[in-house]
Amino acid sequence: MHKGQVIEEGDHESLMRLRGTYYSLVEQQNLLKAEEEAQLALELNQSAVPCKTDEAPLGFSRKRASTIVSMTPSVKNALYGKRKSSGTSDDAVDEKTIEVKKPSATFAMLKMNKREWKYIFIGCVSCLCNGGIQPAFGVVLSKLTAVFQECDPEVQKSRVLIYILLFIGFGILMLVTMFLQGFLFACSGEALTKRLRSKAFSSLLRQEIAYFDDQSNNTGALC
Repeated sequence: MHKGQVIEEGDHESLMRLRGTYYSLVEQQNLLKAEEEAQLALELNQSAVPCKTDEAPLGFSRKRASTIVSMTPSVKNALYGKRKSSGTSDDAVDEKTIEVKKPSATFAMLKMNKREWKYIFIGCVSCLCNGGIQPAFGVVLSKLTAVFQECDPEVQKSRVLIYILLFIGFGILMLVTMFLQGFLFACSGEALTKRLRSKAFSSLLRQEIAYFDDQSNNTGALC
């Protein structure tokens, strides 16, 4: 199976003769098994002591060693070639450290949310208006307090009426701006969340099966 489609079909021997995808998977399994056996044989050889009590471990190590000798040439080349090249690759990485600058996640998300720029703009204007109402309310309240210093009752009445109307206007404006900023930002955030989830799900569907075999990418870790 590859990306949900059957690419090879047959028994073990016929698929091995084709030297296709199934053959490469078997070779990878043999490589991992050979590495484990080589490591185990090395540990047994290091801890082995030539005495009667250690005959069983030595025999076991010889059995493991014979298994390693019987490996296919492709597995041997992959195993020992990988070990030889690991030292040179480490030196190359130490000599040349390449720093890749990752793009800012904030700007990337804003770019994805570009379609809802009208919602964001109106929401920002509503935030500015809502923030400016508080200092304006304080100024009007101080003016209202100064009205009571007037001696003429008619002047007091007219000015108090004006300030009351201003307070009512501030309340209506605050109600509208708070509703707009909450509603419009919620709409833009919902659209952005849908796009992010769609891209993440599409990326997961394009991964190979081996991606989910990793413990850090299993179902519990991803969810």
